[in-house]
Amino acid sequence: MVSLNQKQVTEMAYGVLNYGVSFLWVMRVDASFTRVSSRLPQGFFEEAGERGKVVQWIPQAQVLSHAAVSCFVTHCGWNSTMEALSSSVPVVTLPRWGDQVTNAKYLVDEWKDGIRMSRGEAENIVIGREEIEECFKEAKIGVKAREMRKNVLKWKKAANAGKVSMRGGCRPE
Repeated sequence: MVSLNQKQVTEMAYGVLNYGVSFLWVMRVDASFTRVSSRLPQGFFEEAGERGKVVQWIPQAQVLSHAAVSCFVTHCGWNSTMEALSSSVPVVTLPRWGDQVTNAKYLVDEWKDGIRMSRGEAENIVIGREEIEECFKEAKIGVKAREMRKNVLKWKKAANAGKVSMRGGCRPE
């Protein structure tokens, strides 16, 4: 779970809106788990209209395997990392701490399945809406996007062949 401060939530919201694509955003509306309560900017739902949906929970693996999903912004927890690898969805990484940072590094630098949005909470920065929009574009359009789509298909094939394990990591051919 990614716990973002209010400034980052606002920038993320405008980055998504400015990019202009359909989206599904999973966001807790209470602060019971993270102790952080963030709100979407005023007018967000009106501007998003029919192209956006915000929910509190989804069956993530099932959603990621849907053909309509072309990109996944993730905190890079191990389950999210494995679900992304096994569902052929390029990722935009937004790790916060711990193993998430290492998983993001593997997704971007080793497995070539992702775009780095940040290197983790240690950066102590707010990523601006323009940079967020650029990350989405890079994940969907151009040479790097084509390379990632090729790589994610390789990882999905490895997962279906039993070579991606929730416990043992990844062993591509």
